[in-house]
Amino acid sequence: MEANAEEGKTTVIAGYSPWIRKFQPYAFGYCSGWMTLRGAKRRMAADRGFVLSDHADWDGLIKAIDATECVSLTHGCTTSFARYLSRSGYNAHEAHTYYGGDEATEENELPVDLVND
Repeated sequence: MEANAEEGKTTVIAGYSPWIRKFQPYAFGYCSGWMTLRGAKRRMAADRGFVLSDHADWDGLIKAIDATECVSLTHGCTTSFARYLSRSGYNAHEAHTYYGGDEATEENELPVDLVND
């Protein structure tokens, strides 16, 4: 299948899939609130970046943070976001919890002494 059969007017939304390679040549776009940050497109090896978040819109998230005195980040890209917020003048830090990951592993299970309290 030729990607440019419609003179660049075709959009395929495939996510992370090797299937997209069937459409050579293709351009890779990445949607994320992180596309607001300098270098995000390069880090994701994307041809185009689109500012779009599935959690909260970026401006709304920053407004919520702006209304607080301290921000504790518990999941997601906590290191990058804490650095961004700190450089923007916010009191932000990573708060490591037992619930940081999505998968149940030894590292994020509750210690026995906390479960039995």
